[in-house]
Amino acid sequence: MKDMSISGDTRKVADSVTKKAISQLESQLDEALSAALKLADSSHKASSEKAVKAIERKAEELRELLRSKAAEADLRVKLKEESIKAEATDKVMSEALRRLKLDRGEWYTKFLRRILDSLQDEAESYGGFVIHGSAEDLNLLRDLIKGYSGLELSEEAVQVVGGVVAVSKDGSVRLDYTLDQLVKENYTYLRGLASRELFEVR
Repeated sequence: MKDMSISGDTRKVADSVTKKAISQLESQLDEALSAALKLADSSHKASSEKAVKAIERKAEELRELLRSKAAEADLRVKLKEESIKAEATDKVMSEALRRLKLDRGEWYTKFLRRILDSLQDEAESYGGFVIHGSAEDLNLLRDLIKGYSGLELSEEAVQVVGGVVAVSKDGSVRLDYTLDQLVKENYTYLRGLASRELFEVR
C-alpha cells in the first residue's frame, strides 16, 4: 500500500458540512450586500451611509466566518487523516513484532550467536553471566550456549519477543539484548520507516 485516501464517509461528511456552511454564509452575504446597495440609493443619504457601513462590517464578519468554517472543516479532515495514518502505522509495527516473534530462522540463530559471543568476551570480567530467554527460545539457547564456558542458561523464561537478558552471577550487572529493547531504542526510526512505506507515493 503506497497511498491512502481518507475514509470516504469522513470526507463526504466534511465536504457536505463545508458546502452547506458556505452556501448559507454566501446567501447571507448576498442579502447584506443587496441591502447595502438599496440603502445607498436612498434619499436619506446620511443615515444610509451609516447603515451601509454597518452592513459592510457585517458582511466582513460573514466573510471571516466563512473562512473560519472552511478552515475548521479542513482541519477536521486533516486530523482524521492523521488519526487513520497513525492507526495504520501502529498496526504495521504490531505485525512486525508479531513476525519477529514467529520467525526463528537462520538470521535469528546468527543474531543470538553474536550476542552470546559478545557476552562470552565480557564474562570473565563479571564472573560469568546467567542468560535468560523467552520460553520459545529455551531449547535453541540450550544448544547454542554449550560452547560458551562463561555463560549459564536460566531455565526461568522471561516475557520477551526475542533475544536475551544477561545477568552477572553476582547480580550487579544486567544487560538487555532483547528484540524488545532494540525495537524500543529504534522505535521512532522504525515507525517513520513504516509510515513512509505505507503512505509515500513512489
